[in-house]
Amino acid sequence: MRLSEFYKKHNYVPFWRTWYFWFLMFLTVPLPAKAEPQEYQVDTRQSRIAFVSDTPIERIHGKNTQVAGSISVDPNNPQTARGQLTVDSSKFDTGLNIRDEYMRGPDWFDAGKYPEMKFVLFKVQGMPLTEEDKPTDVDLVGQIVIRGVAKTIIQKGKVQYYQWPGGSSTMVVRTRFDVKPQDFKFKIPKVFQRQVSENISIYVDVTLSKFMSGVKLKWLGEPFESKLTIQEI
Repeated sequence: MRLSEFYKKHNYVPFWRTWYFWFLMFLTVPLPAKAEPQEYQVDTRQSRIAFVSDTPIERIHGKNTQVAGSISVDPNNPQTARGQLTVDSSKFDTGLNIRDEYMRGPDWFDAGKYPEMKFVLFKVQGMPLTEEDKPTDVDLVGQIVIRGVAKTIIQKGKVQYYQWPGGSSTMVVRTRFDVKPQDFKFKIPKVFQRQVSENISIYVDVTLSKFMSGVKLKWLGEPFESKLTIQEI
């Protein structure tokens, strides 16, 4: 008697044909490992914050290279991004010492009382960031804190990702947004009001890197140049 005829005669169902068998098989199949967010540190040599106030009377451009902080993110899942950038309020350079000194005072940044500006990142909305040599369009959701006043921002930006040998990687993040001085309690003397624009454009240009332990990269001693330019934002 064939085995199949035996099964049919005695109403026997082989174990491998039962739902219980396949359920056990499902439990034993390993699920793909969930990637954990990695910490990316700001490269202070290649990061900057800039602002532009543009009026018919005067165009003021200031820059600040004293940027620090870190972001935790899984590049394949940008919504995991969390982090904070800080900027030294006393280090803005507009090319005019008298103006720089005034900006550090109580009417503007009040650097003595508020030594840092903060950019707090809540999440990044967009496609995975890991496509190399091609900027990824994203929406950045977070807060900007100036003079102790926090304002929520949702702003478009671009991220460019670079993978290095040994597991290290770099992300260049750039965005631009506008702020109103009165929203942050800036005090502008009447005599200067026509020289300061109603909306001041803030440019963020930050390079963040994750280095694997023991890995040395040749470019670490040289300025790192991204293919992404501020004009693309």
